[in-house]
Amino acid sequence: MTGKPQSIDRTLSRAKTHARKGDLAEAEALYRDVLARFPQNQRALSGLREITSEVLDHKRSALKRRARPTAEGPDPARSACIRGQKLLAGGDAAGAEAAYAEAIAADPACAEAHGGRSAALRQLGRTAEAADCARQAILLKPSLPMAHVNLGCALVALDQPQDALTSFAAAMKLNPDYAETYVNTAEALMMLGKHEEALSSYDIALKLSPEAPEIHNKLGAALYAMGRHAEALVALEAARSRAPEASAVQNNIGAVLGAMGDRKSAAGHFARAIALRPDYAEAHFNLCNHRKHEANDPHLDEMRALLARKDLPALDRIFLDFGLGKALEDAGLWEESFARYQEGNRLRKRESGYSFRTDLALFSRIRAAFPEAGPPAIPERPGDGPRPVFVLGMPRSGTSLIEQILASHGSVHGAGELEFMARAAGRALGLEGASLDGPVTAEQLCLVRDEYRAELAKLGIARPVVVDKMPLNFRFVGFIAAALPEARIIHVERDPVATCWSIFKHRFTSRGNGYAYDLEDLGRYFRLYRALMAFWHQRFPGRILDVNYEHLTENQEADSRRMIAHAGLDWEDACLDFHQTRRAVMTASAAQVRRKMYRGSSEAWHNYEPWLGPLRAALAD
Repeated sequence: MTGKPQSIDRTLSRAKTHARKGDLAEAEALYRDVLARFPQNQRALSGLREITSEVLDHKRSALKRRARPTAEGPDPARSACIRGQKLLAGGDAAGAEAAYAEAIAADPACAEAHGGRSAALRQLGRTAEAADCARQAILLKPSLPMAHVNLGCALVALDQPQDALTSFAAAMKLNPDYAETYVNTAEALMMLGKHEEALSSYDIALKLSPEAPEIHNKLGAALYAMGRHAEALVALEAARSRAPEASAVQNNIGAVLGAMGDRKSAAGHFARAIALRPDYAEAHFNLCNHRKHEANDPHLDEMRALLARKDLPALDRIFLDFGLGKALEDAGLWEESFARYQEGNRLRKRESGYSFRTDLALFSRIRAAFPEAGPPAIPERPGDGPRPVFVLGMPRSGTSLIEQILASHGSVHGAGELEFMARAAGRALGLEGASLDGPVTAEQLCLVRDEYRAELAKLGIARPVVVDKMPLNFRFVGFIAAALPEARIIHVERDPVATCWSIFKHRFTSRGNGYAYDLEDLGRYFRLYRALMAFWHQRFPGRILDVNYEHLTENQEADSRRMIAHAGLDWEDACLDFHQTRRAVMTASAAQVRRKMYRGSSEAWHNYEPWLGPLRAALAD
């Protein structure tokens, strides 16, 4: 037996001893220490459940003892709860939160008040508090379905979808006929990349409540995220027919049309969403990214006025900061633009809890998995389905443009940013379960290959070649090269400052870009990336084609021919007219790939040069 398992066994034994003696806090700390390293350890999970149950019993008793006796006349807690419900239904989350807090002050053991306050806090963007309130409601009344739903929704907002599914399952047991629980379950499944399961959950929700416009709207948003744009529009039109004045539906239709290349119609839908709901921050953000602004544009003052509000939730502030930053950039108001980008990133970093040490450890683990001796050989297996071409590099480096050029070829399907390799390689690296702290094994490589192939097959791609342009797959080149020997790899390089500045001013929808929210973190992460790419070139010579973005814009045909040849394809002239290829593009580069090759985008950062000292210093270290 190795040293590490013995250490875990000792920790678990100590935890059990503390629990038996009644020292529950120490026992809990030890169990959580094990789970931080091995999230699926069943002994730790079981022990934690046992002591949590004991703690809850103590808390229930204490809260019930504190509850005030019912007085003659109207129940003040109930009255405040009813007021909170009305305020929440009317969109006044701040007023509702105050009413529910009043109810809790009148009766600390009122589970409904804690549950309602959780929903209000979530709308206000105070998700950690929302989760605590939902737990308190469950503690007081475990049979309250909405308390479990509220906890699950808060956990989704906290990027804990797996735990959220447990809460939603508990709610379904208590009330299997509540459609909203299935909708929430679908959203958590989407976060986990379980798209087909999510669609099945939406189907159940629609059977329970077929006329609910919000379900059709959320189904449309999910289909959009899956790249199924025509189906998304059908679902969204079903939502609009049931709720013509729903601002969220207008916003989502705009997003789909924008991805399909109809920017003018998209902007019209975003403007309509804002007319219906003037404080709709996400629609303001989307409108900014679908039209140009002048310095005297009244939309600038509308967003400034919204940002001046003290009651604005953090999520709305982030949307407005990034949207206004882009609009001010259009207008040439560089200093104010930088201030808005900086504030949006500050809020996002606070929200993410990112630490650069996490990425340092990940990159170290990746290198350890591929020692100089090389990865083990795995049994050959004829590839079923399309042959993948991976386009990778730093985000905002030009990967969307490269994909569009390749996807203009008659034999190529551009699949966009697929998460399949990140999930498969993440499991092999021990990001879920036992840690891989040594060389990758043949068994792990086979699992990566089979999982990636299985997920790719679900897309039903008819063409013989598929482009996977997830930029951050640069971290997993070793798994790609070793597990998928038939795959081709194209690495896109761009000027470091231009790349990092473009990342900094971009609001990412995914949660895997924590390094992006601070100029110093960005510079240090770029250096990690550059060193890792040099490492992959050493480990897998000849497997990676480097394409320089700036060189491509000056030498379009020569570089395009190199890429097509590296992908194992014969040349087609359509690859030079990539801007005429009609396909949905879901990244921020959607507009760029629909116009001819242009030069100079890598020089835009010079407008912000006075404020980029921390970035340039970090890049130079």
